[in-house]
Amino acid sequence: MRVDSSLYKAILIFLLIVGQLQVTSLAEELKVSKVKNSNIIEIKDIKGGVQKIETIDKPLPGSISALDESKVLKGKIENQAEFHVLNEIQLNINDVTGPGKASSSLSDGVKYLENINFYGKGNANKLDYNFNLGGRFTNDDMVDNRSMSFTTLQGRLKYKDHILNAGDVFESFSQYSLSSSLKGTSYKFNNSADNLPDVTLVYGYAYPRWESFVRLADTRAVQRMGYGVNVRHDITPTLTTGLSFLRTQDAERQYSSERLYDNNIYSMDYEYKPIPGLTVRGESAFSHADQDPEEGLKNFSYFGHAHRIEAIGDGGPSRVNLEYERVSPKFETLLGAASQDRQKARAKWRYKYNKNITFNSGLLWYMNNLSNADRSVQSYRPEFDVNIRRLFNRRYSQANVSLKFDKKSGYGSRNFDYFTNFNYRDRFGFLETDNSFGFTSFNTNKNRREAYDYNYRTSLGSRHSLGMFVIKPSVNAGTNFIDDEITNKIDKIVEYSAGLGLDIPKHKITSNFRFGQNLLDSGTGDNSNKIFSSISLYYKPSFLGMFNSSTIYVRASVNDFNFQTRTRNFAEKSISMGLNIPVDLFIGKKKVDRI
Repeated sequence: MRVDSSLYKAILIFLLIVGQLQVTSLAEELKVSKVKNSNIIEIKDIKGGVQKIETIDKPLPGSISALDESKVLKGKIENQAEFHVLNEIQLNINDVTGPGKASSSLSDGVKYLENINFYGKGNANKLDYNFNLGGRFTNDDMVDNRSMSFTTLQGRLKYKDHILNAGDVFESFSQYSLSSSLKGTSYKFNNSADNLPDVTLVYGYAYPRWESFVRLADTRAVQRMGYGVNVRHDITPTLTTGLSFLRTQDAERQYSSERLYDNNIYSMDYEYKPIPGLTVRGESAFSHADQDPEEGLKNFSYFGHAHRIEAIGDGGPSRVNLEYERVSPKFETLLGAASQDRQKARAKWRYKYNKNITFNSGLLWYMNNLSNADRSVQSYRPEFDVNIRRLFNRRYSQANVSLKFDKKSGYGSRNFDYFTNFNYRDRFGFLETDNSFGFTSFNTNKNRREAYDYNYRTSLGSRHSLGMFVIKPSVNAGTNFIDDEITNKIDKIVEYSAGLGLDIPKHKITSNFRFGQNLLDSGTGDNSNKIFSSISLYYKPSFLGMFNSSTIYVRASVNDFNFQTRTRNFAEKSISMGLNIPVDLFIGKKKVDRI
């Protein structure tokens, strides 16, 4: 929007005069008016004084009129370039003993782990850029089977309406066509000012990690290449549509029975807002796939389609979602998201009765085996919950009651399960509590399954300030009883723990200690007894100069697993020491004259 030159100058002059007023006159109410048919600005105060200032016809240098720009942010200071490094180094000393130590999730011995990330951004003339590089170094096979690996490689260039991405590319065409990341490149043209459509081109490989490019033995994967185009346009202020094409080609199977695909996806998605508070969105997609099932077998082709539509109504205290989807048995998407051979309908309703009471309800129905009715299975999942704040007029209280059902029928079987849960949180004086009780019933016909699960969880905690210290004691306890009516067996699980947090905010120290026990009395398997304890200390030192944002930490834990079958027993002892070092570097300063 263009601003009138004389008004612009009047505002500048007004601000200059106000800046020269004495402190005692700052409360005076000023009224600014422009004399009719002249370039005279009158400034009047409440005492009746008048100052007349004649404006200049020529636009001020740097004004919007002089620059003839629609958007100007004059005088803002930003960095021409900035770089950030985050390096986390961790040393782990693990000791795993016992005949069952193969079940441990820890690697025995001394292990190191380093995660390092480089991020930078800046601009040169009208070219904006940013990049993100990440790597990991470790000798712990539980973390990564490679000692050195890339975790992130990403770069971005933007020039006016053109955007180029390379490396880890996250372009989303639509749900059915492309909703996965690729390792490659993408180009996007975005010019809403001239009402032109947005165009996105993408090319890349769906490798799980960067090392797969060099075909190392321990990182090899199917070479899944994808490329396509998406065109999106606002046809009207209330209607947006998108057209997508995506081609996926597989090569280099890793074992003889691995399937390879050559797949095309054609998709159209839309979003329509006919009235305020109502949104209708959906998508239709069609696929053509050539499948190479395995070595020695003949390729075959098939076609499929998928459709979904969703309506969202949001107004007043209610929000309603209605959704329908049908995916044919032969619809194939390799880089999108869809459940083959399924039809589903979903409804959700949220109603806010008042600021303290909210109701939520929903129903999900779906069926599979669309082409074979005799083998199809239908599922119904209704649910309801109510959330109440300030129950009994208590300030910190919050209660939630939920009820869910899961009914499946078809193909010779039927089951009906239901889940109930009650949760209540509150604060009594200095004591904070969180309690929940749940009951689940599992029922399958023909005496295949009939079981009941009772569970209870409680936690108590408080926070106390004693001088420079903050003390946070806590207690947690929980139990599960699983009653199997078919086998007449009961599994009992009990777990409890106590913790103590000690913080020193003045010195940026945070610490926590916890000790507990988990007991399993199994009616069908091994009984077990697990004793666990842990301690952690985090410290942000203030003597490291430019590295004052660094964090030093030490963590230690002991886990002792004892089973009824003694050959399964093992114990874990672990100490971790780490340092988190962020480094920020800013280069150059400049005044911004654009947004």
